[in-house]
Amino acid sequence: MPFTAQQFMELFAEYNTSVWPAQAGLILLALLAVASLFIEFPKRDQLISGTLAFFWAWMAIAYHFVFFTRINNAAWLFGSVFILEALLLVWVGIIKQSLHFHSSNNLAAKLGLLLIAYALVLYPALNLTLGHTYPTMPTFGLPCPVTIFTLGLLLNTTPLAAKLLLVIPLLWAVIGSSAAYLLGIVEDLGLMLAGLLCLYLFVTQSSSRDDIHRNPSKPE
Repeated sequence: MPFTAQQFMELFAEYNTSVWPAQAGLILLALLAVASLFIEFPKRDQLISGTLAFFWAWMAIAYHFVFFTRINNAAWLFGSVFILEALLLVWVGIIKQSLHFHSSNNLAAKLGLLLIAYALVLYPALNLTLGHTYPTMPTFGLPCPVTIFTLGLLLNTTPLAAKLLLVIPLLWAVIGSSAAYLLGIVEDLGLMLAGLLCLYLFVTQSSSRDDIHRNPSKPE
């Protein structure tokens, strides 16, 4: 690692104090997106897609470019990739209107809601339980909780979100989880679980669709 755990926590403190009260606004946007899953209205899909795109652009600029680059030069690359994810969300979800969000009783949607709950409720609770107090704690708006939140929302799409949108969050799940292990940020290990769940669901659902295609008489 090109930085120490102390430097990482100090960076969180600098970020949190500098952007406050933006964290509250980001949480409100996230709650609005979650509530939209259960209320059908015009442009709902574009609203949720736009919210996710904003989150990824925020992480790229407000965190990676402005702060994380101070202790890790790789943050320039990370931020650029996060900008790409934001643009993909705009393209797929707003311009092409290919993302359709909704609440459902299927396994993927239920697990998605669990990931959302982890990102918004359990993640900060674990922060406090493990002794990570504000401002030296990762807050919503930083990559790990927002990536978990994003994966949770993408599991609540019909059909499941374009696989292209999963590539960057899953890559970050690997990077973020390894950093969490090395730096002792236990709550970020939930990112690994989120990534593994998404991989499992997409592989099994893809296999199911292929099986139906090979056997048209088999009920879907």
